[in-house]
Amino acid sequence: MDQEWKLVPKVGLTQLKFGMSVSDVAKSSKIYGSVEAEITNQISPSVADDNDQFLRKYFSDNELAKDKYYIDEFSVEATGITQTLSGSSLVLDYTHGKLTAIIASKQADQISFRHELIFRVESDVLLKLLESENGSPGRYHSTGAAFDHLAIYLDGFTETNSDGKVIILTRSDDRFGSRTVTARHESYQINDFLPEAKTHSFL
Repeated sequence: MDQEWKLVPKVGLTQLKFGMSVSDVAKSSKIYGSVEAEITNQISPSVADDNDQFLRKYFSDNELAKDKYYIDEFSVEATGITQTLSGSSLVLDYTHGKLTAIIASKQADQISFRHELIFRVESDVLLKLLESENGSPGRYHSTGAAFDHLAIYLDGFTETNSDGKVIILTRSDDRFGSRTVTARHESYQINDFLPEAKTHSFL
């Protein structure tokens, strides 16, 4: 199992830690790939304020003020950056220039969680593992699944039908080939992600 691709909830991958700067992440390009595409966008003040609280866990106010990507409390909007990395099928999200989310597609099949390869293990095994580590059942809606205590989110592993039944998707389903896993520095607010989700247990 590749030691550089261990996913740790709310921490990141082995060499990609939440809170790292864009330049720090670039130092691991030989492992995770160089930047293939980059998009800059503006984030509303409410979202920016949430991320300020996160960044203060890792940086002093003086450090944040000196960081060229940091936008102080008087700014109207914050800058977000989304990078697509070549070769590894990772997408990285930054706020104030600090890494806040890692999104992996199935091509990043070396990613592991608790010694299980996320995109290679059977989906029911993964869902049971995540539920157990989460300490409570996941929330499911459409093809999304949220494990809020872990700040880990899946798409394309399950489908919640109109009757509220949660079905595990198989390789015969086209959506299974588009599976993604998102790991974040902190959980989404329930109202912001799958607010209509159904709680379901696979244990």
